[in-house]
Amino acid sequence: MPSYKPTIAILGATGALGVPIIRALISELFISNYTLPIRVVTRSPDKIKSQIAAGPDAIKFVSADVVTGAGLAEVFDGVDVVINVLGFGVCDHNKIADAVAAAHVKLYIPSQFGADFDLAGTYQPIFAAKENYLQHIKSLGLKYTDIFTGTFAEVMLTMPELGGVNFPEPGKLQYYENFDFERRVTSLDDIGKAVASVVAKDPATIPPKIYISGGVLSPRIIAQLYKKFTGKELEPVSLPLESIKGPALKVAQAGVTNMDDFFVGLKGAFYDGALEFTPTENDFVSEGVFEFTPIEEVAKKVLATPTEH
Repeated sequence: MPSYKPTIAILGATGALGVPIIRALISELFISNYTLPIRVVTRSPDKIKSQIAAGPDAIKFVSADVVTGAGLAEVFDGVDVVINVLGFGVCDHNKIADAVAAAHVKLYIPSQFGADFDLAGTYQPIFAAKENYLQHIKSLGLKYTDIFTGTFAEVMLTMPELGGVNFPEPGKLQYYENFDFERRVTSLDDIGKAVASVVAKDPATIPPKIYISGGVLSPRIIAQLYKKFTGKELEPVSLPLESIKGPALKVAQAGVTNMDDFFVGLKGAFYDGALEFTPTENDFVSEGVFEFTPIEEVAKKVLATPTEH
């Protein structure tokens, strides 16, 4: 039995990452590593209960105002690890960091994930809000780790505007010049397992940056997987890289004013290859406890009809 069994709180439980992380935390694979219950900060516990089968002692639903920060001090009292997967724009993340610091939490996982903006180069200004947030965390002296995962695999396979599937119209696959351009991706379930693994570790052993990936996707691979699991072919539609790079650089120069701006900038940075990385911490997070899901299995799960699962 591990000697360090942290008490954990999670914010943003109803978002894309919240449910996979909670499922991993309370799974047989990891639940014995923590002091229960896991505190889930939410105003919609019924929404989570409908997606997660948890024993009565595994989870405690607690309420706090993530916008003003009211109630967070009580929620974080006695907590060792705080996992923040709230989206940007829904709250003041600096206030959450302030509450984490005031509670003397041993490890903070901030709402970053996805892309490491330190790799963004000329696109760096697009991530100014996240950079300012990180600087605030550092100024508080918090022990933190950013977990960088690349694009969520499920999003690449199903979100038309990002992965190009059925875009700009059904039956099409839009991409930018290079049909074999590969991007690092990780499935939501694997991100959940990685987080569950990290929070159980001695905080002193955890680096400030963790890079993980379950594999890669390219337009060609997406087209092949789509045909395999749906029986339908996607017609490739090639656009000049400049058609997304140019608008993204304009956003970087002018600054992000809304989420549409941020998405254009992020998309341009991704397709220009500015945010690629090597998954150096795959072994650190999996440590023989779990294996990253092959991308083909992820594709089958999200693309195949129920009878094909």
